[in-house]
Amino acid sequence: MEEDKHAVAPVPPAMESERDVMIEQMRARIYRPKTARANAGMLVFFHGGGFVCGSIDSHEEAVKVLAHESGVVVCSVDYRLGPEHMFPAAIDDAVTAYAWARQHAAEFGADPKRVGVGGDSAGGNMSAVACHMCKQLELPQPSHQLLIYPAIDWSRSCESHKTFAKGFFLEDQRTHWFENRYLNRVEERDDPRASPMKFGDFSNLAPATIVTAGFDILRDEGAKYAAMLERGLLARVRRKRRLQARQVISRALRGAALRCACSQRARA
Repeated sequence: MEEDKHAVAPVPPAMESERDVMIEQMRARIYRPKTARANAGMLVFFHGGGFVCGSIDSHEEAVKVLAHESGVVVCSVDYRLGPEHMFPAAIDDAVTAYAWARQHAAEFGADPKRVGVGGDSAGGNMSAVACHMCKQLELPQPSHQLLIYPAIDWSRSCESHKTFAKGFFLEDQRTHWFENRYLNRVEERDDPRASPMKFGDFSNLAPATIVTAGFDILRDEGAKYAAMLERGLLARVRRKRRLQARQVISRALRGAALRCACSQRARA
């Protein structure tokens, strides 16, 4: 994953400031772009990597582009990874990081009431689950959830898992490798905290922007989850039909999808 960071995003713009902080036992990096205004929104970002790989450094260039294009402060989180830390450690970290960001946003010139969550692949899963957990724990909802080709359902029942099972960036065999290093047992596939598609109630959640790639094994999961979210909130789906997953951050996210990442909460 570290060597792939140049494939994830173009050369990043310079930031106004970068600062490493500790959120309990997690390292995080706060990026404030030169495009940020006073009381900008903040996005808590969780990197992809199958809950096993990736880091702040692997996604740094993409996150800097995201911050610059959106004008929001980004808090990129080094959450716990498997197999050393199995499910639900990453989910617990996501909720902890979001709560911390709301408490400390003003220290970085951001509006505590406009803190969103987002991430790619596994990070999209974590962002989606964090919104459900906030509702269950009676915490304020994030201002937005930005789900970038999210991994939503461990059952692998969507058609894209068959269509793109082999020969593309993320292959079916690799998803099983990740699962064996993240979930403790196969029954956890049905735990909503692992597969947010399994949550029964999709009302009163943060509005969502979901970005999918046309040639990606996770494509149909994102579309199906968006349909579920539309029952109870505002959801936007952006699909780049000719792109594979790793190209999405550098192309599909430049524009409207980024600009609503930390918008004021809107309800359908």
